[in-house]
Amino acid sequence: MLPDTPSRTPSAGVAETVPSTGNTKCGYPAAKLRSFEWGQKAKRRKTTGTGRMRHLKDVSRRFKNGFRENTTATKRVKQTAEA
Repeated sequence: MLPDTPSRTPSAGVAETVPSTGNTKCGYPAAKLRSFEWGQKAKRRKTTGTGRMRHLKDVSRRFKNGFRENTTATKRVKQTAEA
């Protein structure tokens, strides 16, 4: 009995091109940035600190102060040297 579709057709073995669903450079819309262990140099180019860090450069300063908010610093009075 013969199969319904012949195995050898002009398009046999040629796969349909599937449109990409994400960015091939960074992996968007995935939650994590696309990176591989075989590309250590690429990781260095894209890691934290290579850009502006508009938010993160404030976080380290706020961490040192314990993330305090809505307070004002107390006035510091100079000590007079009494001899």
